[in-house]
Amino acid sequence: MPLKLENAHPLEGNSIGKDTILEMVTAYRLEHSLDPHSLNFIHFNLQEVLQLFIDNGAIDSSVPLVDQMSYLKYWGLKIYLGYHTSTSNCPDDSGHNPNRYLKKDTAILCNTKLNTATKTWEDQITSDPAEGEKANYVSLLGAGDGLDRGSICPPNCPPTPDYAGYLHQDIAS
Repeated sequence: MPLKLENAHPLEGNSIGKDTILEMVTAYRLEHSLDPHSLNFIHFNLQEVLQLFIDNGAIDSSVPLVDQMSYLKYWGLKIYLGYHTSTSNCPDDSGHNPNRYLKKDTAILCNTKLNTATKTWEDQITSDPAEGEKANYVSLLGAGDGLDRGSICPPNCPPTPDYAGYLHQDIAS
């Protein structure tokens, strides 16, 4: 069933309500209940997500979004599930030792772009900088980067605030 945004063309997908979402979340958590590090949810700030699209050329910040809708069908958002293997790939967790994100699941967002010739959604990710170039590498989001700055639960499960001091509602709580 297509989803409909206000004054927009229908999108393909299944529209589900809170009860169905709760049922699916509860089933996932039950299936993963033996793993205390299993990801419950991750929250990304919409401004950061939109900035990811702007930095990668999917959205032109000087043009109203409504005027870009037909072009946006060639862009996507992939969510990779990952695992924080060392403190070098954990979010800053000042004041907590050890880092609460270490050995926790995470989700990494990256833009995809449709290669119409090959009918392939291609990741818009560049390689990490070489070891000698890291001094010049800015850790802010930019073109070719993925976004791994969401608030993950665990460890930021209610009532624990996230890195910015905000609390998150959990549908299953």
